[in-house]
Amino acid sequence: MLITTNIRVAANEPRLYDYSVDRFDAAAKADIPEAELKWANRELIRYLNNDEQLVRIEVRDNSGAQVPLFNPQERAHLADVKDLFQKVFLVQQATLAYVLVILMTVFLWAGETSLRRLAAALFSASGLTLALVAGVGLAAFIGFDDFWLRFHFLAFANDFWLLDPARDHLIQMFPRDFWYGVTLLIGAFTALEALALGALSGLYLYATRPVVKTEPQTGQVALPEPPRPWHSTQ
Repeated sequence: MLITTNIRVAANEPRLYDYSVDRFDAAAKADIPEAELKWANRELIRYLNNDEQLVRIEVRDNSGAQVPLFNPQERAHLADVKDLFQKVFLVQQATLAYVLVILMTVFLWAGETSLRRLAAALFSASGLTLALVAGVGLAAFIGFDDFWLRFHFLAFANDFWLLDPARDHLIQMFPRDFWYGVTLLIGAFTALEALALGALSGLYLYATRPVVKTEPQTGQVALPEPPRPWHSTQ
């Protein structure tokens, strides 16, 4: 849920798109005014969320001519990218719904055991998330080019993604270094969120841990009561 949510936020954040246009001097490389490219960024975001099969964006180049921003190969690749993003969005919605159902179920029963089991599950899930992010992040950091190449072979069934930086506007606007930074950014946010959730659940488990009490009259140890099952009521 955390990973797909962060991907969805990034995919719909126009400032991230604009940063790439500014940082990598896309206007000069594409021979298109910066304002036109930033307007196109908003159209790209709209395209990723609508039901159009192919993107249709026209801009004015530096000569004042009205031209298509993307050629047929770029448009075909963007259709594949859109399909991939739509699948990620569905996974995000499904995992979010699953988490909300679990939370509502536990709090409806409102048993101490239920809350502790939820906290324990969350603590374990946070650790697994951190391990996953660390593994992917390490692979990207050590050899991003190989990582990015393998990702494209797995994600796409064609070679439309093989674009030319000298002529294709899509890769001029969003070059390799942009995707490297976005990958690390999503990984960093996911790790921070997992750390926060893991810390909160760990603190709750520590604060509600069973305490062994000693009876003052007999010196016998009074063991804590066994935990109630999830379906028990108050």
